[in-house]
Amino acid sequence: YKTKSSAPIFLGIIGFVLGIPAILCVTVCAAATAAATSSVPWTLICFIVTWLAALVLSFFSKSSASSLVGALIIVCAVAMLLMSLISFSLMGLAAAICYAIGGVIAIGNAKLPA
Repeated sequence: YKTKSSAPIFLGIIGFVLGIPAILCVTVCAAATAAATSSVPWTLICFIVTWLAALVLSFFSKSSASSLVGALIIVCAVAMLLMSLISFSLMGLAAAICYAIGGVIAIGNAKLPA
C-alpha cells in the first residue's frame, strides 16, 4: 500500500535553489547581448516560473488536484528549459530537470491515497 510521495516538494525546493543562479544568468546574459530593456521580460519570466513551480505548485502536489498541478509544473519545466537553452545556463537546465521529474511524480500522486 503506497501513499502520495513528497518528492515533488523536495524537487521543487531544489529546483528553486538552482533557479536563483539561472535568474541571475538570464539577466546578465540578456543585458550583455542586447539593450538593457530586453533583459526585463526574460528575467520576469524566469523569476515567475521559478517561484510558481517551486514555491506554489510543488506544495500542492499531494492535493486532490495533483494531476493538474503536475501538468502545470511540467509546463514550468519546459519554460525553464527554453530559457536555460537561450541563456546557456546549466543551473537552469538542472532546475528544469528537477521540475519535470517533480511534475511527473505529482501526476502519479493522483492515483494514490493520501
